[in-house]
Amino acid sequence: MDWDDLRVFLAAVRAGDFTGAASRLNIDRTTVGRRLQRLEAKLGIDLWERDRRGALPTAAGRRLLATAEQMEQAIHTFAQALPNQARTRPLRLASALGLAQLVMEEIGEAQGSLPLIIELSAVRDPVDALLHRHADLGLALVSNPSRDLAGIRIGTVAMGFYAVRDDVTRRVGWSRAALAEQPSAWARVNNIEDDRLACEVDNHAAQRDAMLAGMGAAWSWRFLAQREKTLREVPPPENERPPANASLWLLHRPAAGIDPATRDFADRLAELLASRICAE
Repeated sequence: MDWDDLRVFLAAVRAGDFTGAASRLNIDRTTVGRRLQRLEAKLGIDLWERDRRGALPTAAGRRLLATAEQMEQAIHTFAQALPNQARTRPLRLASALGLAQLVMEEIGEAQGSLPLIIELSAVRDPVDALLHRHADLGLALVSNPSRDLAGIRIGTVAMGFYAVRDDVTRRVGWSRAALAEQPSAWARVNNIEDDRLACEVDNHAAQRDAMLAGMGAAWSWRFLAQREKTLREVPPPENERPPANASLWLLHRPAAGIDPATRDFADRLAELLASRICAE
């Protein structure tokens, strides 16, 4: 078997269709189809079937997939030992309200020498982005991940009420756009609609910056807020209670959906974030 044909097969499985595979490999769709037809002809088997989620490997295709992944892992292990690997393959990391932008230190350390270019994207729903193959990994606050996804549970996170000033009557609230994107209970605690509102923000970084500037108090995830030296956790208003704790997940499509470099990055990032959450 030709490794180039297997590489095209892997890309097609991960992308879910020939067009996505062509984009990943920087070749045209016709070439993808021709390569896969050649592979099927050589093996004398059908590799594809279709359902509502797109093109999926047949039982024979799944057996071939396992072999292709073993070959890919061997090539990856060899390449890791080579100096000065070019970072040529993008890895799309999605998070809601720009959560990933506040853990850049961990993302950079997890990237290390892996041949990956990290593309961060703030999305309405990381789970939806993964299911529609708009992202490779998703950093998400979810209680129960979709059955169509796999992932690493990083840990349990909780919210606290934070400010830099003693006066906490002024508040930093989520904008309507942010609340529409993330209508979860943890977002609604910063839905301020009265004269307490001092500033509206639409992402986690802007919330942090507004709080640090003394514009108002807000509910924030402890593992994010405790890194800021001047932010203090203070008693919340008597009529307000924090939402229940949540689980932070690093999600991806099932094992066939990520390559060895992405898997190495995901494992390392989850380890670093877990260490940070446990320490704080």
